[in-house]
Amino acid sequence: MHPLSAQLLSQLRGARRRTLALVDDLDEDQLRIPGAPHHATLQWSLGHVAWFQEAWSLRHLARTAPIWPIADTLFDSTRIESARRAGLDLPPWIDTRRYADSVLDAVAERITRRELDVEEAECLRLALVHEEQHTERMCAARHAHGQPSPFADGDLYALLANALQSGRTMLDERVLRVLEVRLAEELVRQGMLARPEVRIEVVTGRIRVRRHGVDHPLDASQLAELAASALHREMMQRLSTPDHAAFVECAREAGACAGDVAVPGGAFLPGADRDDPSAFDNELGAAVVDVAPFRIARAPVTQAEFAEFVEACGYDKDEHWSPAGARWRHTTLARHPADWVRGEGGRWYRRHFDALLPLSEHQPMVHVNAFEAEAWCRWAGRRLPTEFEWEFAASVEPATLIQGHLPKKRRFPWGDGAPEPRHAHVELAQAVLVDVGGYEDGDSAFGCRQMAGHVWEWTASAFEPYTGFVPGRMPNYSRRGFGATRVLRGGSFASSARVARNTFRMFLPPDRRDAFAGFRTCAQ
Repeated sequence: MHPLSAQLLSQLRGARRRTLALVDDLDEDQLRIPGAPHHATLQWSLGHVAWFQEAWSLRHLARTAPIWPIADTLFDSTRIESARRAGLDLPPWIDTRRYADSVLDAVAERITRRELDVEEAECLRLALVHEEQHTERMCAARHAHGQPSPFADGDLYALLANALQSGRTMLDERVLRVLEVRLAEELVRQGMLARPEVRIEVVTGRIRVRRHGVDHPLDASQLAELAASALHREMMQRLSTPDHAAFVECAREAGACAGDVAVPGGAFLPGADRDDPSAFDNELGAAVVDVAPFRIARAPVTQAEFAEFVEACGYDKDEHWSPAGARWRHTTLARHPADWVRGEGGRWYRRHFDALLPLSEHQPMVHVNAFEAEAWCRWAGRRLPTEFEWEFAASVEPATLIQGHLPKKRRFPWGDGAPEPRHAHVELAQAVLVDVGGYEDGDSAFGCRQMAGHVWEWTASAFEPYTGFVPGRMPNYSRRGFGATRVLRGGSFASSARVARNTFRMFLPPDRRDAFAGFRTCAQ
């Protein structure tokens, strides 16, 4: 196989693994929970991801016939506005799961037997990044629905290890769901059965293997061998790659990262290079800007710091809020952050997926909107950075700040190399927050910590096109946000490594609280 084809296929399969980690441990009722505001059902999201991949990687490129003809009427986001998606009468979940598998299989078959041209590679990357962005939204939807926190990659090895560490002697429903899926995948991998459906009946102790409603008998020894094979494969994969979870666990007790760093400012060119194949159209075409000297916090604002604002009745005092923020607060009757609950003795707790956790002194604030971030800044005598200040602090190498020359920029805060487990908390290594003092190996050249991954960071900048903006392959992707949304930077723990680069511009309406978003501040 051509190296580029092999690389893209590996990335597509990795992205699908993370997507399925958000659905495989849930039952059909959970997958069909009506979408919270801004969220479709998880079943619709998986179907849409598969439909988009088929549309761009197969039907657009090879003019293939639809794999599942009804998919266009169910999962095409251009035909079905967001308000209708949660109420669609979808077919059984297993049909959507099989459709997603069939699309990826067809893509794999196509790209393994040919050398990709520029357009094919671009369309495959488009489908890849589209899936990764929807994976993060699906993770946010699980939180919004109050569903259990997902395990990293839906890893069967991790699920079983967690069950043993917690002292449970029986497999819970989540482990059973993933074990069923892994057994089905192993049957396909070993050529024993195409597209089977596996069900473990806890009461009877039976394992039923069915295809199109017909039982296929397999004896206990065969099923045990299949389970052992699946578990061994995942165990070896974990041993052969750095364990992201270990870095996450270490960072959970890392403590504070207080203070500001001084950034001298100067002329620099924001945005991505024109020849960057992963760049979106809104990252291209920027003009040189001159950034004045500023001081920016080394780390994001923490939950404990935000709690001081709440306790000072910050939500009740109009002087802390912009006119738009005050209108939002009066309309929604917001008196504290989303998912915060007052417990006994006045102690605050925050909901994290289906768990209530005490606020953490050193973990970053999350699930705040731009209005709340700005109100905290006014109360604290601080301000949000502009997106150019943020990018300058994240990317510029100080030693290259020479009068009359544009400075060298890094692709990521630590350098040009892709994120390693020691650099940043990304890609759902664990669906948890960590202390802001963790991941010092990921610092920017100026000493700012956790500017990639962890939590998205609101900026003071409206989302607008750069001077030389030219619409890309999806012309409405950026245009729909221009003038109506605010820029966030840096990615979150649920973002892909490809999104966590210094130039990527996330954009959301300033009243959105459902994203894994926090903020860092600048001195006035």
